[in-house]
Amino acid sequence: MPTVARFFPVCLIALLTVAGACNDPTLVGEDLIGLELDDLQFADTFDIVASVERRDSVLVYTPNTEQQSQVLLLGRADDPIFGEYGADIYIQMRLIGGQLEPFIRSDDYVIDSVRLSLAYRDGYYYGDTLAPQTLRVYRLTEAMDNTIEYYDNQTFEAETTPVGEVVDEMLRPGTDFVTVRDTIVEIGDPRLIIPLDNSLGEELFTLDTTAYDNSEAFTDFFDGFYLEADEDNTAITAFNFANTATRLFVYYTVGDTVSLVYGYDFDAQAAKVNNYQYNYEATAIDDFVDNPALSDSLIFLQGMGGVSARIGLPTLGSVGGAVNDGRVAIINKAELEATVAFLPGDDTVQFPIPPSLAASIETADGRTFVVELQAALGSGNAAIFGGIPVEEVVSDGGVLVRYRMNISDFAQEIVQGSAFEEALYLRVLFEAERANRVVLYGPGHSRFPMRLKVNYTLVD
Repeated sequence: MPTVARFFPVCLIALLTVAGACNDPTLVGEDLIGLELDDLQFADTFDIVASVERRDSVLVYTPNTEQQSQVLLLGRADDPIFGEYGADIYIQMRLIGGQLEPFIRSDDYVIDSVRLSLAYRDGYYYGDTLAPQTLRVYRLTEAMDNTIEYYDNQTFEAETTPVGEVVDEMLRPGTDFVTVRDTIVEIGDPRLIIPLDNSLGEELFTLDTTAYDNSEAFTDFFDGFYLEADEDNTAITAFNFANTATRLFVYYTVGDTVSLVYGYDFDAQAAKVNNYQYNYEATAIDDFVDNPALSDSLIFLQGMGGVSARIGLPTLGSVGGAVNDGRVAIINKAELEATVAFLPGDDTVQFPIPPSLAASIETADGRTFVVELQAALGSGNAAIFGGIPVEEVVSDGGVLVRYRMNISDFAQEIVQGSAFEEALYLRVLFEAERANRVVLYGPGHSRFPMRLKVNYTLVD
């Protein structure tokens, strides 16, 4: 059964990278009227049962434009901890304007060049980005449907000969794009330019006139593109399809004197699908998936719909009740704390840890974010949930990196016996458009175990 990971607008990612860390749990109910201090409790010794899970698939395209991701990954990586993984792209192309100018139909023109322009998404770089990369573009021979959902295991038929490529190209996502037109220097957003065969421009300009009636008509004549990273590539980068610099441009000359350009778009109405691949053979991850007991020591989380973790909380429900003379426990704050494990041979410069994690729970209607994360995304206040990495100096002078996640509402459901399942699920937030990954210490680690820290009040 595919796992549904609904998108949120990309602009919300920033809120989880700028907010400060949640403070250590405090006795939120300490000032409640009529309660004695003895009624205020703290516990952090709950049993936690962790297991690493391989996902069937992750949602990468939805026709709901408010939930779409406009960031797509492309490339290959050879990760010392998570093995080999890669991302390819299938995209539908649409019109910017309407009918072609009449003089194009007059055959009084020459195609100068055809270029696929892809604007980089700043901050999304993984692997050895200083090594040259090879990327290829193919014509699709199978139509995409922008009215249905697609998952990351979706593929489409394409021609076997590329219509364009860049070979041993240095990706420069931090370098402004500079052009000179008639001695005028123009500076634009960083982008990758892939030259395509001029015959593609000739074909586009000679399509039946009905193809240019509207974008829906155009997609009946032209299926789109498949973007593939060479198997020897060493880096994954991201491209921003919401940026107007991400377009196909046909440059042509009319009457040997007038230079013009016609553009095609990949707007929010165009289907855009990332296809992800993983190879864990040279890693320990398959062992952890097959033997859940190993996750007592280490937990693996990966973007791109890779591995996630189930966190069972079997003893949290014992708070209050018979254990405390039948009194009811009111959860003031429940916070899951996880410490990052930097394993030997890892390279978190090339393969950075996630800027934010997500916690989900099962409900009768399917899996959904915990209430605190929903509130954080909806309000722009990351501190409501947390889930961001925070550095901490420990007693011996060393530095730890920890994630803390507020799951108070779900903890209260467990205590009340109303939770659908006494477990939550950890994954990389916005995993459909991020290749970040992280290893966490599990609940059985001798020094830095995953812990659930709960402040609660006992009432009659």
